Amino acid sequence: MASSARASLFSNLFSPSRGDLKDSLFEAIEGTNSGAAASPEEAAEVDAGCAALERRKSLASPTAGTSLSGSWKLVYTTEKDVHPFLLRKVLGLPVTRIWQDIDMEEGRLINGIDLAAGLAIRAGAPVEVQSNKRIAYFFDWVMVKLGPLQLKFPLKRGPGGWTEAAYLDEDLRVMRNFRRDLLVLVRDDE
Repeated sequence: MASSARASLFSNLFSPSRGDLKDSLFEAIEGTNSGAAASPEEAAEVDAGCAALERRKSLASPTAGTSLSGSWKLVYTTEKDVHPFLLRKVLGLPVTRIWQDIDMEEGRLINGIDLAAGLAIRAGAPVEVQSNKRIAYFFDWVMVKLGPLQLKFPLKRGPGGWTEAAYLDEDLRVMRNFRRDLLVLVRDDE
């Protein structure tokens, strides 16, 4: 057996399984308040866990078909505009869920932040496939929900950008965006 084949065989025998890598990633995320309270060391550990998964084979073309479609719950982010919600610095209310619904067939996504007391913020955008891993979006409406009252406002060309699926499998999505933010989401088809 050639030495490179032997090295490949041994690295496959001793490299962690995808399940082990995912378990380690979730352990690293635990206690970080979805990233808002992560220390620099914890953030580096989460980033390293994501990078290890990214080196594994995931879907070659996540933007083709409906692989991205569904409801996704945010479990970790480095996005600085999301952290104030997680830290209760917006209205002082705890976040109950941060999520994204994507429908690749319809070419739309909705981002949502649900707060206690029936308050919620939603933003919708058309999705443009830019490559086999990248989608672009610019929000065209925003909604504030106050219990049963919903106030929806159209936007001409709201905030947006692009995001890439760095890793995607049946229940985990690792994204990196135009601001170099890291997002980890789990499938949440409730």
